[in-house]
Amino acid sequence: MERQLNNRIRLLAILDYLYKYSDIDFTVTSADICDYLEEKYGVKVERHSIYRDIASLMDFGIDIAKTVSRKEGYFLASRSFEVPEIKLLLDAVLSAPFITERKTNELIEKLLSMLSENQAKELKKQNFMEKRVKYKNEHIYYSIDCLNNAIAEKKKIRFKYYHYTLDDNAVKIDGGRNFTVSPYALMWNNDKYYLIGNYDKYNNVSHYRIDRMDAVEMLDENIRPHSEVSEYKKGDFDVADYARKTFKMYGGTPQRITLICKNELFEIMLDKFGFDADFKTIDGDSFCIEANANVSDGLLDWLFPYCDRCRITHPQELVDMLKNKTEAVVRASNAEFDTPLSDCCE
Repeated sequence: MERQLNNRIRLLAILDYLYKYSDIDFTVTSADICDYLEEKYGVKVERHSIYRDIASLMDFGIDIAKTVSRKEGYFLASRSFEVPEIKLLLDAVLSAPFITERKTNELIEKLLSMLSENQAKELKKQNFMEKRVKYKNEHIYYSIDCLNNAIAEKKKIRFKYYHYTLDDNAVKIDGGRNFTVSPYALMWNNDKYYLIGNYDKYNNVSHYRIDRMDAVEMLDENIRPHSEVSEYKKGDFDVADYARKTFKMYGGTPQRITLICKNELFEIMLDKFGFDADFKTIDGDSFCIEANANVSDGLLDWLFPYCDRCRITHPQELVDMLKNKTEAVVRASNAEFDTPLSDCCE
């Protein structure tokens, strides 16, 4: 019995060694493994035992490759996540401002631990925290856990929602407001993480930045069905569809919009509205797009930089909003300020 237990431990120790120290560029020999077992566990193992152990691991399904080109050696040929996949995840963590600096460092170490030490060392050189915007709400992870549970159990939540203010040249946080909300979904949009839900006082869908939420708690009260306050009358709340139609996390009225655009804007429109939008060629210089969108100030703000190469033809409400915004921009550009800008910006 003691021998079987030792054999099991040895198999796990060998696998751990391969996981940490081997990859396609760094192979390990049976002698390396013997030295490791003796140094760490005080156990002397013959090489032929290592061969049998590696064969057993391979029979179990562990993808271990053997090399004989320069010298006989072994390396772990596949992992749960490969280097390009870990790189993508690292970039996402680093780019997300709602993940605090402390938690970012913790997640980076966890992700890198899924690679060999040599792979992790090389990848770590390519990632930098300096000058990245990171918020300071360390409670966000507890909030996300509570929100996920509430969404799954279809229960309302209560939380305090904060805003930042400028007070005497210093950025400060206000006293916060209490909200009771029916949560429907979580959505990552423009590098921010939002809760989508219904605030009890209104018959629509609202958005709340999770990094500004605190003291989140699930209530023993069923949510208001999203079919009563959104266009999704059957099934679950469609987050993917909602993201395509929402601009800068404004609400708005779902409508069909029509734009006449220069061809140089085609990929921009395709990226935003997706392949479900209707595209038609007008001539060699322009195209027409029809798509579903929530007509709001957010949609107009998104469209405004392109309006020298894009004409809104429908709905008239959006056309009027553009005219009003353009007039407001001209008025602001011509306005005289009581305090000279050169003085207030010194």
